[in-house]
Amino acid sequence: MTTHYITPVVGIDPSAGTLALVCLADDLAVVDKANLGRPFTTLIPERAYAVVSEFLASVSTGVAEPRVFMEAPVVAGARNIQSTVKQAMVSGAVQVAVSEWGTETILLAPATWKKDVGVGGNANKEKVAAWLKKNHRRLYDMCMMDQDLIDAACIALVGRDVVERASRMAAPVEVRRVELPVIHPTRLRHNV
Repeated sequence: MTTHYITPVVGIDPSAGTLALVCLADDLAVVDKANLGRPFTTLIPERAYAVVSEFLASVSTGVAEPRVFMEAPVVAGARNIQSTVKQAMVSGAVQVAVSEWGTETILLAPATWKKDVGVGGNANKEKVAAWLKKNHRRLYDMCMMDQDLIDAACIALVGRDVVERASRMAAPVEVRRVELPVIHPTRLRHNV
């Protein structure tokens, strides 16, 4: 039995200089990576916004708006705060682009999506890549061994599971009424 995912699910792995995007819908996967430019300037978030808007337009089915899951910016130590600020700026631009599609961006901490995939929250790049290669070979091959795309693919898979669970929970459930026997209080035993 083939499961049909009417809602396209997008996984995004952002950085200060690139955006990796993977969309899953039915048996179709769309993989894209955009170079936002270096060195970081205020134009980078604008480019991120444009890339995401264009990507969402290309994967929109017209039936349901894409659901977007993105890796949350990593909080760097005091010596590397600029990296966190740049990632947060790109993340904000992505979220604005997504919100204009009438949907929200679900942020996933790296440890969270790695745990949900099943490789453990502190898994290294090699372990994540090995898991994708073993469990979703075609998707792994599409990522061309690019770690950012592999991460985005895993985020999309976690997102697809979330969407699938939510749709199962929202589906109407038939409730059967069962008649239970009546127990009379005089027939109950009490040990004193």
